[in-house]
Amino acid sequence: MADVRDATDAFLDEHPDAEASLREVLTIDDRQDAWAFEDIPMDSGTFGELVSRNIAESTEDGYELADPAAVQAALEGDAIQEGADESKSNFSVAVDGVWRRVEWRVVGALLGALALVVAFRLFSLPAVFRGGDVVLTANDPYYYRYLVEGLLKRTAGPFDLRALSDLQFAVLKGEPLLVVTLWWIASLLGGGTHTAGLVLAWYPVVAAVLTGGVVYVVGTRLFADRRVGLASVVMLAAIPVHGFRTSLGFADHHAFDMLWLSLVLLGLVIVSTDRNDGWLRRREAWLGSLVLGFAVAGQTLAWDNSPILLAVIGLFVAVRVLADVSATRSPLRENLPLLAGLGVASVLTVFVHESFGWHTDQVAFAPALLLAGAVGVVGLATIVARFGGSYRVLGGVELVGAVVGWLAMQALFPEYVHRAVERVQWLVNVGGIAETVSLVGGEFEIAVIYLFGLLFFLGAPYVVWLGWRGGTNYRPAWLAVSGMGAYFFILSLIQIRFAGALAVPTAIASGLGFVHLAAVVDVTRRPAVFKDGGGITGAIRVPSAQTAGYLVVLFLLVGGLSFVQTPIKTSQLTYGPEQYHAADWMADDAADRDLAYPQNYVLSQWGHNRMYNYFVNGHSLSYGFAKGTYISFLNSTAGQAWYESLRDRVGYIVTTTGASIEREGSMWVRLHEHFGSGYDDVAGLSHYRAVWISDDNSLKVFSVVPGATIVGNATQSNVVLRTTVEVSGVTFEYQRQVPVTNGTFSVTVPYPGTYTVAGETVSVSETAVQNGTQI
Repeated sequence: MADVRDATDAFLDEHPDAEASLREVLTIDDRQDAWAFEDIPMDSGTFGELVSRNIAESTEDGYELADPAAVQAALEGDAIQEGADESKSNFSVAVDGVWRRVEWRVVGALLGALALVVAFRLFSLPAVFRGGDVVLTANDPYYYRYLVEGLLKRTAGPFDLRALSDLQFAVLKGEPLLVVTLWWIASLLGGGTHTAGLVLAWYPVVAAVLTGGVVYVVGTRLFADRRVGLASVVMLAAIPVHGFRTSLGFADHHAFDMLWLSLVLLGLVIVSTDRNDGWLRRREAWLGSLVLGFAVAGQTLAWDNSPILLAVIGLFVAVRVLADVSATRSPLRENLPLLAGLGVASVLTVFVHESFGWHTDQVAFAPALLLAGAVGVVGLATIVARFGGSYRVLGGVELVGAVVGWLAMQALFPEYVHRAVERVQWLVNVGGIAETVSLVGGEFEIAVIYLFGLLFFLGAPYVVWLGWRGGTNYRPAWLAVSGMGAYFFILSLIQIRFAGALAVPTAIASGLGFVHLAAVVDVTRRPAVFKDGGGITGAIRVPSAQTAGYLVVLFLLVGGLSFVQTPIKTSQLTYGPEQYHAADWMADDAADRDLAYPQNYVLSQWGHNRMYNYFVNGHSLSYGFAKGTYISFLNSTAGQAWYESLRDRVGYIVTTTGASIEREGSMWVRLHEHFGSGYDDVAGLSHYRAVWISDDNSLKVFSVVPGATIVGNATQSNVVLRTTVEVSGVTFEYQRQVPVTNGTFSVTVPYPGTYTVAGETVSVSETAVQNGTQI
């Protein structure tokens, strides 16, 4: 060992830049009995040095390291070096060894790729941080903001365990893990509403970075090529659907779900890696079981519709055992770590469910049901393999078993099946929101272009190729990526809400595709999986300026559309300055008038309703009332009837340009275009007062008021009452044509000011309008 060790030390002293390459050679030598020069990331001169120094030696089948342990010792430095300074502590030696093993070029490249992930998620930065406020994007994030802030007020700190069960019913059965996680981080950082806002604003970006890290590990591990791992992170950064769903301020559950899904994929990849006969003794296999169990439990507890996401594992098991039988492997032996992982997930989810009441039985027991199904499939496969059956026979048995299993479930657990089917039907059939359309049809026609750019078309062929090669060459880990891609593509054809989940396998497949495409045009080496020898490549080298330029151009060709679509899709989630200023004005007005909820409730388009109400009154739990009321109100012509309905429920009404309601006499026309004033043959409105108008007149705020009633005498059959009103610098005339009955007239007006009527002037005060005073 000493001779090889000394030779390796001398080699590293003379060629310090070759350390990363030598580590790659050591990894290749560990995984292969022999290798060829083409399999290693070294030039011929450096490789010749290895051979001439007897560090590497020739064999009948190729090359191998003469003493891998000595090479490892040299790379680890003082951790094993003979004659090392004995004054150093064991800890210092260990730290030095770890430090020397760090490949800083890889670290730098990964940090750069993750920085790109962050950059693509900061397009909303100016819209989120405004005037000391944290303005989250879209509608649903304010639901989670309300829940987190409420939990902060009810608990004493990050270690107050009451938070685990002191949740509203909708949260306990909805997204308890997400809410508790956000609460815990906000509480750990000091609590308070502003801190909660910051945590919710940044959480999607942090989740995207963590997902990027997992994607790097999966891509590198699957294809034994760091370049593919790095490219996968870059593709994830550029995929628009992942970009805007993890953008700054978009504190919905999607970012959390996609992080757990990437961890599920990582767990599947680890437990599915091909092993030698001693795999049961390898810690890696059981580490994979723990990762998978933790990930499946987290995925389950994160979202009430998680069983739909987890169903991909059942499909993977069904395909995986086909590959096992085809390769004459023992399905039971090969899938024990996977089954163990599902067992861990089952225990964790049931424990949390029984301890804290999280989720319904249908959700909490989903991992246990998945485990039972997986055990059944593996058991059937083991029996078929034991009797010499082929994978075709097993496929037929699986189909029959699926039908029998479904019938058995209906017979033994009818209530469970009924509720599960109802939940799936609700999820699939719910409409009225953008994410319920199909990926390739509906309102957006070819949404795949807007959500993935060209990266979908780059990655899709490799998803298919991975499925084919994964089955024929027995690469079960490849089946995990291919199966997940195919499964979520099918779900995305039903609803694009699942396109975010599709982004994870698409990023990995398109990362492989990008490196392969770069090799085809002679910009870089081919990925290891396309080499005849199947060796491991991917040492990170600093590219020349020309090579870097080619890579940038190639990326712009395949990912350039994302530079356009990601900011566009992100901007569609943000609130414009008019909306923010309207909310800010209403909040100040409600505070000045000391309005209590629901007298300060804001009625608006439901997609913006939670934002308005969060800033004005703090109640952003639900938009149900707005969704069921707002459009009907705008379309109606019955202003007085709606006032009677809304007077004790609504304080402000927001109208916007482009409501597509052109019905003559509708409330939208009368309010937004005429400020409640009478016009033509349409009567004016008595209880709706314009109080704020945006600079571009696109957004207007009305308050619901009792109005002041003016009573007078007149000889005519009709009198015209009018006044000039100024709101937010906009001047308009409010007028009413009032019938005279028996010489008297009566009219209720919503605006204070000086009115002219029947040749006289009448002054109406603010107090009279607010209190319904008769004048």
